[in-house]
Amino acid sequence: MPELTLALLIFLLPLAFSPVLIVHARDDRITPFSTAHFTAERIETAEVQTFDTGGHLLLGHHDAVRRRIADFLAAHTQPGGD
Repeated sequence: MPELTLALLIFLLPLAFSPVLIVHARDDRITPFSTAHFTAERIETAEVQTFDTGGHLLLGHHDAVRRRIADFLAAHTQPGGD
């Protein structure tokens, strides 16, 4: 079943039309760093924010992550939009 889920995900990624922000740390031991770039290469609207350290929880980068998310949302949200 996981193989089917992965195959479906790979098929659907290029169909994403909304802006996507991918945030990942190089030293994440749970999700391989290559996953961020694999995903970004398949989503035309993806932006990637990476950190050298911080692990899966992005420790030490919470303020920077919050700012990056706020900037991303501000850049991709229309005033008065839903």
